[in-house]
Amino acid sequence: MVKLRDIVRGYRDAAGVNSLLALWGFVDDGVVLTKAGHLVIAWRVRGVDFEGLTHAQRASLTHRMEAALRLLDEHCRLYQYFFKQNIPTIELHSQATGVARDAIERRAEYLNERRKSLYDLSFYYVLVYEPPALGWPRREWYRRPSDACRSWLSMRGTTCILEAELDRSIQTVREKARTVEIQLSEYGLDRLGKADAFRFFRRLVNANPIVAEAAPLVSDAFLDYFVADTAVECHRDHLMVGDRVVKALSMKEPPSRTFAYVLGDLQRVPGEFVACLEWQRVSNDRMRRELRVRRRHFFNKRVSLVNYVAPETKPEEMLVDDSATASMNQLGDALTELEVNGHFFGLCSLTVVLRGDDVRQLQQATAEAMKAMAAHDGCFFEETYNLLNAWLATVPGNGAHNLRRLALLETNAADLSFIFGSTKANAIVSIYGKKRWRCSRRRTKRLMRSTFTCGTSVTRSFSERPEWKELSDQLRGDSRAEVCAVHRHPGSWTQLPEAGDAARRSLSRGRPRAARRRHDQSVRLAADGRASAFPACVHEGAARRCGRLPRERSRGP
Repeated sequence: MVKLRDIVRGYRDAAGVNSLLALWGFVDDGVVLTKAGHLVIAWRVRGVDFEGLTHAQRASLTHRMEAALRLLDEHCRLYQYFFKQNIPTIELHSQATGVARDAIERRAEYLNERRKSLYDLSFYYVLVYEPPALGWPRREWYRRPSDACRSWLSMRGTTCILEAELDRSIQTVREKARTVEIQLSEYGLDRLGKADAFRFFRRLVNANPIVAEAAPLVSDAFLDYFVADTAVECHRDHLMVGDRVVKALSMKEPPSRTFAYVLGDLQRVPGEFVACLEWQRVSNDRMRRELRVRRRHFFNKRVSLVNYVAPETKPEEMLVDDSATASMNQLGDALTELEVNGHFFGLCSLTVVLRGDDVRQLQQATAEAMKAMAAHDGCFFEETYNLLNAWLATVPGNGAHNLRRLALLETNAADLSFIFGSTKANAIVSIYGKKRWRCSRRRTKRLMRSTFTCGTSVTRSFSERPEWKELSDQLRGDSRAEVCAVHRHPGSWTQLPEAGDAARRSLSRGRPRAARRRHDQSVRLAADGRASAFPACVHEGAARRCGRLPRERSRGP
């Protein structure tokens, strides 16, 4: 017979999600204090476009991450996050009328139909500083036991000590964050303020993006209560975070060989997910002691004790375990890297949290993620019993829930870092100047030939069609009409007549007649008081093809 207390045990043992989070509140602008006394600072990372870089340039940028990891001691944890989620629905705010508005509405409808295959990619870094134990140092108890005991029993004295230690820890974490920003300046780090950090924490805990963006920051304290707005249900093979299905994958075995941008295939996995890479340095003394203990163990395991029973047994007649010998040699190579080459080890973990509405699609995304890791001889483990701990370990400050850490060199951890962006982050489509979605460079070139630019003229051969001529005439009469502007760098669009004039002078001796006629048309439109329809980078590209400007060998970050 089942007792009533066994039936309601799950309900009694259930608690609030805020009790599982370590965040407490803001103690300074952008500095978060956890319940364990740790301090957290977060950055938004622009990332580096990998398509224009050679392997040597990627390795050079990865070496920056190695130098940053070298600056962090055993009291620091570095979290790296990669967010991939579907774009929101494109909303139109255009004031165009007639043919222009119909074209904009058709384009927005087409993009909204493909919204499930268009993703927004973002990178974040989080630094967690774990200061030593607060309070009077042990030596003070020996030197001045009466003063130490009096301060320990006094409420005012204890408060003063804790406040002084907290101020010292805030100053220390700011200095470490500043050194990281200097080392990783090429990555485009932007430190998050209170509102942005609060929104970042909500994106981690709440799987639904609508729920994550719903609540603003109302208080500097009790972040654990205000961050979690969705219920969590634990099942055997998945979690239900609100109305979304969540699965977690943990790195069981690292890749056998790492190089810069080794996790590029993981970023191309279809579906929404959050990848979290955690790193904490291990002291050389502790790691050297661990390696020697393991090496001695495999050395004793190499030859069985049964071989020594008979005293007349010769060494060539003994059965030797070759696997133990190979493990002993690998541990010797690790000691060489530690003591001779100057490298160091750290505890590293990689967790991928997959999100979705359909369990079958989530299973397919799980298989694709495992395939991406298996291509480099690595292994992902699908969490079941440890699923809740793996999900909680992705939140900064919840290091106690992380049970899947591996010892890796800082060079391997830097290769696994999220530095380079995927091909879907090369181009940005803007409607009325607002970022909407990202697409590949090849698709950008197609859109450049088929999309209106700056609302003044049409591009390439479309200007010869009657319907596009009618739309061009309407746009010339309505200076307020704006349509989609597509380019790899939105800030490179020009609206000055001088840019078109300079490009005309540089291209007048080498351009074809049709291109020169289109260019003169853009200059005339700019002279009438409207913006130039062609960006300066288009003129520069044509000039390089004509031999008027030098070609660039390779594009930097």
